[in-house]
Amino acid sequence: MTAWEYVKVKGPDFGYYPKPPQTILKIKGNGLRLSAQKFFKNQGIKITDQGELYLGSVIGTKSFKEQYTKNKVEGWVKAFSHFLSMHKMIFKQHTQHSAKDYAQIDPLPKNSARHE
Repeated sequence: MTAWEYVKVKGPDFGYYPKPPQTILKIKGNGLRLSAQKFFKNQGIKITDQGELYLGSVIGTKSFKEQYTKNKVEGWVKAFSHFLSMHKMIFKQHTQHSAKDYAQIDPLPKNSARHE
């Protein structure tokens, strides 16, 4: 019985129900990849030597984490820049519209002292 088969059989006794498509095997170094692929052949387990996003967290090598973080921050900056440009455009339209409406309003009634 392989280690994976053992986990599948004994895991439920401890409340662990392994699901191969949701399982990530993080190996150290690419040299172990072939052995891991042979060992977990046709099991549907993802094997990586870099890293993976797991439950909203990044697991993996330092360079993988740094690249993921860099990409995430770049995405936020891009989204914020888009939001800011839309805000500026809407604000400009609003102020132009408001100024036009304000210019058409006579601030003093006709019967005020200044109109006499």
